[in-house]
Amino acid sequence: MENIIYFLAIFIGFLILLVSVFLINKKYSILSSENCAYSCIIFLIAFILFSKITHLFIDLDLNSVNKLFSSTTTDKLEFVFSGYSFIGGYIGLLISIIILSKLLKKDTTDIMVLFVPSALIMYSILKVGCYIKGCCSGITNFPIQLIETAINFFAFIFILILIRKNTRKNTVVGLSFISFGMLRLIISLFRFFTNIYTFIFVEMFCIFLVILGIKIKKYKK
Repeated sequence: MENIIYFLAIFIGFLILLVSVFLINKKYSILSSENCAYSCIIFLIAFILFSKITHLFIDLDLNSVNKLFSSTTTDKLEFVFSGYSFIGGYIGLLISIIILSKLLKKDTTDIMVLFVPSALIMYSILKVGCYIKGCCSGITNFPIQLIETAINFFAFIFILILIRKNTRKNTVVGLSFISFGMLRLIISLFRFFTNIYTFIFVEMFCIFLVILGIKIKKYKK
C-alpha cells in the first residue's frame, strides 16, 4: 500500500509541476500551449529515466535489479513503484532543458524558467510520499521529509512572487537553483544514507547547483 501511495505522490507531483509550467509560461509567453505540453512529456521521460538509473548506480541497489528480472509479478511491481532519486531526476531535468532548447530553438534560460522553479513544488509534494513510504528518513527518525516539504513549498511561493513581479528570468532561474541546492545541501547533513558515496554525490551536485545559480543570476542578458 505504501508503494502505491508513494507512486500516487509522484503522479500528483507531476500534475502540479504541469500546472506550474503552464502558469509560468502564460506569464512570460515563451511557448505555445502545444509545445509546452510536449516539453512536459519530454521532461517526464527524462526525469523518470535518470531518477531510476541514478538510484541503481549511486545506491548500489543490486537487490532492486534482481527484482526487475524476477519471475514474480510482485517483485517487478516493487521495482517500478520504488527506488527513485530526485537528484538523478534533476540531472534528467537539466538534460531535457538542453534538448528542448535545441528542439524549440529557444534560449536555455527561457526553458529553465519554466521547469527549474516548478521543480521546487514537485519536490515538495514528492517528499510527502517519501514520508508515508518511510524512505529518505532523518538520522534521528525525525520527520525530515515533512520539513523538506515545507521549506521547498515556501521557496516556491517566494519564486512565484518574483515571477508575478515580472522579475528578470535569469534572476528567477538563478534563485531557484540556489534555493534548491542550498536547502538540499543543508538537509542532507541530517539525512540517513545507505552509503557514503550517495552522500558525497548529493552534496557535490548541490554545490554545483548553487554555483550554477549564482552564475546565471549574475548573467546580464
